[in-house]
Amino acid sequence: MSEVYPIKDDSIVKKMLELMKKDGNDRIYFLFILGIKSGFRISDILKLTYEDIRGKNRFQVKETKTKKMRNIAIHEDIQKAFKDYDNGGTGYLFTSNSNRNRGKAISRIYVVNELKKYAELAGFTDNVGSHTMRKTFGYRIYRNTNNLATVQKLLNHSNSSHT
Repeated sequence: MSEVYPIKDDSIVKKMLELMKKDGNDRIYFLFILGIKSGFRISDILKLTYEDIRGKNRFQVKETKTKKMRNIAIHEDIQKAFKDYDNGGTGYLFTSNSNRNRGKAISRIYVVNELKKYAELAGFTDNVGSHTMRKTFGYRIYRNTNNLATVQKLLNHSNSSHT
């Protein structure tokens, strides 16, 4: 597994979002907003349901990897993107369109391929993966606060060496 990087340039993030919108790729658009504004791991994002977000202003998620509870406010950008994305559905937020996997969550590989595509189109040349969203979230928090302890707490890391 190769190392992936945060997207440090806000203009690249903006360009990626514009390209997703232009393509009508609402699912990846919302997933990307959710990832860079919440700092959730992809495993936790893919388990989210409409009911986890609809009508709420906080997330409460038991993290898949650490089994720790994480309770955070839903960022206004997530709320706005969800309002545009919400089709009144139930179940998983990000379901597969294939007949074989209908009703199941999309795969991590699909997400990575989509993120790589839009990152490349936006001019981002570093290695991209699903963890890029979480790293971008952490980078932005650190850039704005210059406080590693804040980033550690928001990412739910047990010690700063992980952060």
